[in-house]
Amino acid sequence: MGLPTIRTLDEILARCEPCPTTGCWLWMMFTGTHSGHGRVSVINKGMYVHRYVWELVHGPILSGLQVQHHCDVPSCCNPAHLYLGTQQQNITDRDRRGRQIAPNCEAHGMAKLTAAQVQKIRASNERDTVLARQFNVAHSTISNIRQGRTWRNLSDRLNTEIERNEAKARQALGDCGYV
Repeated sequence: MGLPTIRTLDEILARCEPCPTTGCWLWMMFTGTHSGHGRVSVINKGMYVHRYVWELVHGPILSGLQVQHHCDVPSCCNPAHLYLGTQQQNITDRDRRGRQIAPNCEAHGMAKLTAAQVQKIRASNERDTVLARQFNVAHSTISNIRQGRTWRNLSDRLNTEIERNEAKARQALGDCGYV
């Protein structure tokens, strides 16, 4: 099933739940994004609801600008709560409101591991697949941790990675009869 096809502001309002305390028009249909923004189909093209509302009310969005929310509610599509700004303004506003998600820590809503588990993974000589089963994550998660692509915020990453690589090299030399 695809996105709902929308043509008018009335059709959008019919799919929203007005919030009496905030004045937000909360989009109650498809929000198939991690951000919580509503999505619709406009002339067979997927589009964010708040952007389409802006265009219906104010006209085209100028290049380099984004539609942002005064209310800080991603599912809101009330035109009175929307304004245009640059990417940098959006980032500054997000940071000022404390909405920055730390991408490499337990506080991230999608985190499946704790910092202590990550340290155990880094210190382990077990294969990625064994650790993946042990911690109930994909083997690529283990590999990304060990390669420093994720959980970069832990201070022991570099030393642990060096020690692990040295241990692997010693083991390889030993397996070949050189040590």
